[in-house]
Amino acid sequence: MQIHGKGASTCSSDTVFLSAGIGTLFSFTIIAIITDGNVVVGNSSASKLWYTDTADRPVKRLQRSLQHTFPSWRVSLPSDSNCPLTATKNVVGRYMNGIDITRVCSVSATSRLASGEFIHAEQSQGARLQENYAGWAQAVMNSFDTSCADGMVPHFPSNLCVDAPERLLLDQDSPDFSSRTKWYILSMLNLM
Repeated sequence: MQIHGKGASTCSSDTVFLSAGIGTLFSFTIIAIITDGNVVVGNSSASKLWYTDTADRPVKRLQRSLQHTFPSWRVSLPSDSNCPLTATKNVVGRYMNGIDITRVCSVSATSRLASGEFIHAEQSQGARLQENYAGWAQAVMNSFDTSCADGMVPHFPSNLCVDAPERLLLDQDSPDFSSRTKWYILSMLNLM
């Protein structure tokens, strides 16, 4: 997840604009359609479908969680907004959305390729205030399950992965298990 700050006049109706690094079927962010002499700017229909289909995607979970945490905010996706800040040129987003590492500088991700693992957030100045940090943290933690490597466990309440000291308690009868080690492990468990 990459979190950025947007200018006051950019996508001004969106408090937070979330995307997954896709916005169009093309290598640029905006599609302009001329209708009756008017230029209509927006994201592609394929992109909008990707954001509105029934698949459980991380960007949708974060949107729901942020809206729950901050009900007065407008938290938008490309399907809800014509904001052009869809991170289609973001090389990390391209890579995470299936573009080969050798082509991330020249090829954009599309809705056909997107894994959904990349989240790009553009925040208004108000959303970046320190008073909102705890709400942001809670919204992120509520949106994602913690996935730890072998031998690690999620720490509550942070959900960060830490060594699993309780594993060592299973071996407390071994000759290498000293009382000092047992005290350390038990004190760590009390901290968790």
